[in-house]
Amino acid sequence: MNPEADPCEDFYEFACGNYENNYKVPELDYNTLPQEMTRNLTIWWEEHLTNYDLQQNWSFLMELVKNYTKSCVDENSKIALDSKDVREIIDSKFGGWHLLDNKTEHFDWEVLAGTLSLYGFHTFIKPHVKMSWENGLQNVLVMKTQLKYYEKMYFRMKKTFLIDDIFELLNITDYDPKIVEDIIDFDLNLNDLLQYNNNSHFEIQTVAEFKNQHNNINWTAYFTRELRDAMPHLLTSQEMIQNENPNFFNALNHLLKDTSKETIKNYLFFELVSKFFLHMSKKYREPFEKFSNIYEKDYNNQYCAEETKRMFPLIVAGEYVKIHHTENETVKVEEILANLKKVMIDEIKNSTWMSRKSKEGAIEKVRKMHRKIGHPSWLDDLNIGTIYGILGKPIELNPGDYLGNYLKIKKINQMDVFAQLEYSSMSEWGYFVTRINAFYASRRNEMIIPAAILTFPFLNENSPLSINYGGIGVTVAHEMIHGFDGKGRFYDDYGEQFDWWDDLTMIWKLRK
Repeated sequence: MNPEADPCEDFYEFACGNYENNYKVPELDYNTLPQEMTRNLTIWWEEHLTNYDLQQNWSFLMELVKNYTKSCVDENSKIALDSKDVREIIDSKFGGWHLLDNKTEHFDWEVLAGTLSLYGFHTFIKPHVKMSWENGLQNVLVMKTQLKYYEKMYFRMKKTFLIDDIFELLNITDYDPKIVEDIIDFDLNLNDLLQYNNNSHFEIQTVAEFKNQHNNINWTAYFTRELRDAMPHLLTSQEMIQNENPNFFNALNHLLKDTSKETIKNYLFFELVSKFFLHMSKKYREPFEKFSNIYEKDYNNQYCAEETKRMFPLIVAGEYVKIHHTENETVKVEEILANLKKVMIDEIKNSTWMSRKSKEGAIEKVRKMHRKIGHPSWLDDLNIGTIYGILGKPIELNPGDYLGNYLKIKKINQMDVFAQLEYSSMSEWGYFVTRINAFYASRRNEMIIPAAILTFPFLNENSPLSINYGGIGVTVAHEMIHGFDGKGRFYDDYGEQFDWWDDLTMIWKLRK
């Protein structure tokens, strides 16, 4: 307020006159605003990580992140890691590769593929967990592919700039050139499957139906003991799964029948080693830089802070909430949401193109719309720590072993994804906390408004209410409308599939 102004002469100056003096309003481009806010969040995390004093405020979780960061920036320890170490990791964790040790592997490629999935290294098979399309209150195992489509030139460059160099760095010298040709051919064939069979529809099937339909894959071998322990209900053949690439899997089943098991295994090992090399010294990263035509990444605090933000999303969310989120922000958004619901109900009541029955359905949907605002109540160090073994034997990260740390955290993160099948998605909502966006889930009739978006310019506790309505209010209203758009209208107030627009409403809507 500017109490010196005369409200009868200039009410705006009286009500808001000192706002610009106290709060600098920057020039904003709302098309790039989320990206800019995401960058600012990354800058905050880097500063927080750099300045965090473990002696003054010890935290098991922050010690983990600190040790990971140290290993990321420690180029000397990466230089000490060579192909011999890679060979030992492949032998101990992934069963060994005959091109490295001239021994014959006595395991199926499916065992290797299942083990890779346990570490989050997915290729043409990606098991995942997410909300069921049929029941929004239940999570389901999703089978999909991780592959992306590329033009054929990509694969010729892959052979020229990548595979030969990687074989040389691994000291694989005495090998049949046909091995490389077979890897590239298989890669090309997978790419063709993706081009012609990457459909958007999905199928809900029992585990038994999915296995029988794609019987050229030994699923018993693929679902290794550790995968079965992570998802024990998969032992039940009548459990439902969601196949998100049915045409691709049908075509893959035929391709695998016509491809030698050795070629499939070589392909998988090559993809694995590629991930390893990106976490080793410059010598091992160079083939990828030539292949991608990118400059050498500077593994400094900024880059490593960005990586820890990706690798430890719940720890970052927990630290962000401690410092930046207040319950008052949640209360303000609750008030705005309640008022917007009232306005929307009035708009529905006064609409001239909806029948009485459809209006009743729409109003009920607005009233029962759930919301998750800010962060989940369980988001604290103790609960986050359960993922990293704080109640059992806590994991340890070696500040001088970047690749080893990377593998440990990749596996923990993937196991947490699989655990969401059994434990009602405890961590699922937590992953949204630092997203600069808001979301509406039609299958749950639910809005998610994360803590990271509850800041300027979307929300400011000291701003006039009108400013906050123009920021977070617009965002919340936008998400509410998704419950009634071309997709949302096919789900009722409980998130069940149901077209509550009757024939009369449809006729009136088409006339408008």
